[in-house]
Amino acid sequence: ESQSRRIALTSRAFYNDALGEFAERVTMLFGYEKLLPMNSGSEAVETALKLTRRWAYDVKGVAPDRAKVIFCENNFAGRTIAAVSASTSSDTRGGYGPFLPGLVVVPYDDLAALENAARDPEAAGFIVEPIQGEAGVVVPSEGYLRGAYEICRRHGILFVADEIQSGLGRVGKRLACDYEDVRPDILVLGKALSGGVLPLSAVVADDDIMLCIKPNQHGSTFGGNPLACRVGIEALNVLEEERLAETPFASATSCAAN
Repeated sequence: ESQSRRIALTSRAFYNDALGEFAERVTMLFGYEKLLPMNSGSEAVETALKLTRRWAYDVKGVAPDRAKVIFCENNFAGRTIAAVSASTSSDTRGGYGPFLPGLVVVPYDDLAALENAARDPEAAGFIVEPIQGEAGVVVPSEGYLRGAYEICRRHGILFVADEIQSGLGRVGKRLACDYEDVRPDILVLGKALSGGVLPLSAVVADDDIMLCIKPNQHGSTFGGNPLACRVGIEALNVLEEERLAETPFASATSCAAN
């Protein structure tokens, strides 16, 4: 409330103190070096896609305009043109072609298919929902996330976790990836990041990846606005102080035991 009375939005040309505090809160909580704030989940996934491609060109050395990014069947990344290009849903894709090139789709929970796609020297990264949420709640086999992460390491591509639906305490831990001790190269957050108050999403990564995008090469009018940042800080405070990740998990475990 205090922030809303003070100022809700500043131009990205101006410094605002809330953005720095929010970035510090998120990066320290999850153990990363940089945060890029956005608004919707779709924007965050597209930011991760752009960042993955840029890293492929600047760091991996993929030839210009040749980078390929791997997605899973039955994924849901939103309804923008990039998101529907990666989708396999006829309802989502129908009537919106032509679609974005350079997106490869493999079956979910299939390490052999991922390995085959990752061998492509033009492969840049693998964007995956640790738990798929749009086509029902689809939980992968034990070891899938760890195996996928190791495949990405082996073939020199980025492991990008879309934790918009599964992250921030929704599955009994801060992140679904925590169940298999996987630290994504790029982490995508949204939904619960604002506690349901207003649109807020974020992409987090370390400097070697995030700094591939230079100033003025990507941004958002409302992304990182002071009001959203203050809301995000408070939402994370509630998540941690009230142990919202651990408490429901402990209760569910107790109920199962009884």
